[in-house]
Amino acid sequence: MTRLIHLFLVFSLLSVLAVGGGTAVLPEMQHMTVHTFHWLTDAQFRNIYSLGRLRPGRTCLMVLVIGYKLAGWAGMVVVGIGFFLPDCIITLFVNRWWVHLGGCRGRTSIQPRVGAGGDRF
Repeated sequence: MTRLIHLFLVFSLLSVLAVGGGTAVLPEMQHMTVHTFHWLTDAQFRNIYSLGRLRPGRTCLMVLVIGYKLAGWAGMVVVGIGFFLPDCIITLFVNRWWVHLGGCRGRTSIQPRVGAGGDRF
């Protein structure tokens, strides 16, 4: 049970730091899983990353494989929630805040106006 909590906390932290996408935190993910917690060996981490690069789609889904490797299906679910939920919550609140700003002068100066035909003017 403590491993699942540690997995959740580590991947939640990585999620919040992953502003540029999952690949942006790859070195930190390797450091934490290999060197700090010793959950994986360096070769295992490289193999999981390589597997993520071989299949089509997002590389950041490799976190699910790490979770599965460390704690089975429960680990995969916990790591998935820990890695993807914080970003979803932050995005939801930022979106609500952006909509709340509505016609604020600062928002309209940042966001380009789009005409009826889809062309910017």
